[in-house]
Amino acid sequence: MTNFKEFSDKTWDLIKSRLDTALSEIPEPWYAAFDADGTLWDNDAGNKFFDYEIDNNLLDLPKDPWGHVYSIKANRAEDAFLWLAQIHKNKKISEVKKWAEQCFLQEKNYPYFESIKNLIEYLQFKGVEIIVVTASVKWAVEAPVKPLGIPAENVLGVTTKIENGIVTDLQDGPITYGKGKTDALLQHTNGVRPIVAAGNTIGDLELIDSSSHVKLAVLSATSQMKIYKSELLLEEHAQKHNWLIHRFR
Repeated sequence: MTNFKEFSDKTWDLIKSRLDTALSEIPEPWYAAFDADGTLWDNDAGNKFFDYEIDNNLLDLPKDPWGHVYSIKANRAEDAFLWLAQIHKNKKISEVKKWAEQCFLQEKNYPYFESIKNLIEYLQFKGVEIIVVTASVKWAVEAPVKPLGIPAENVLGVTTKIENGIVTDLQDGPITYGKGKTDALLQHTNGVRPIVAAGNTIGDLELIDSSSHVKLAVLSATSQMKIYKSELLLEEHAQKHNWLIHRFR
């Protein structure tokens, strides 16, 4: 199991100082927004769930499921994220959520970042509501956030409309990628900006920048990972704008 670097004392002091300022300046409700994959844990919950569905033949999918995803993504990433929700059309949402739970339980010692877990606990102690905003399918992320004390309704992800307990292929809300993350977040909070926001790739830039006080860029990828360049782009932006930066590796 990888030993991830913990927040330094300096990082903790800056977070707590800026948070105290926010709590004194801004009336409740207080929100903190986190990306999921690469921010809360060293994993991709959405990809893991899709692999689980492929391996267990749970859905009627194209011959090369991942090849199909990448072909859509090459034209427009948002369409690929939506398709990963739309493939559940005509399934009971209770069944889909059961699959997601089983997928999560298969992985022992889920790779949460300890410093992020501690930050979430600290924020909850201070009365800050935690919201997770992910480009993954919402249902895939609900299970792994549960141990963090985050309810399913506070997971904002790509989803389709549910009618009489059955999944449809009709888009439900913004595609939570790039600016869509902030759009979904502010819809959820009725326009109230978060006082803390964290993410790990350039796709989280708008989400992090929506925070009023604590803007945190976390980097978790190795140079072999596909998201490595995206994390470097975020780090470059964070350095220019004096955001907090932490490397887990």
